Amino acid sequence: DLMSFWLSLSMKLFTKDTSEVMYLVNSFIDKLNQKDIKSAVSMLSYLDGNDIVPLPAELVKRQCNALANAQGVKYTVDRLVFNEEKDNIVKVNILLFEKKPGDTRPNSISLYLKPIRKDNRWYLTTVDNITDSNNMGGTKIQN
Repeated sequence: DLMSFWLSLSMKLFTKDTSEVMYLVNSFIDKLNQKDIKSAVSMLSYLDGNDIVPLPAELVKRQCNALANAQGVKYTVDRLVFNEEKDNIVKVNILLFEKKPGDTRPNSISLYLKPIRKDNRWYLTTVDNITDSNNMGGTKIQN
């Protein structure tokens, strides 16, 4: 029936979207794990009104410095949440150092990305206060 057809179609689109976003996220993570911070940051964009634009040079420099200062020993995807075309979150875990048994020091920090689909193409965008009208990292998704 028609309902089954649309449900099947939407699941295929969702699966395609998920795999496209995971490919971008995994490429980003792989570059970070290879210590290729510049290449990883070059994959990031931001939402300027309704336009997706590359990060300006000053923001590229800031992002590169922040990631270089973190000097993570391992980067992994902690969580991926799809809500709508412009409201999705990827939580990246940055392991700062390996812990020995009994070590109670925190050893990780998180980095958030916002995958956004524009004109049938997915982009990894930064969570920023420019597009964040609700002071929640630009998302309605709850942690």
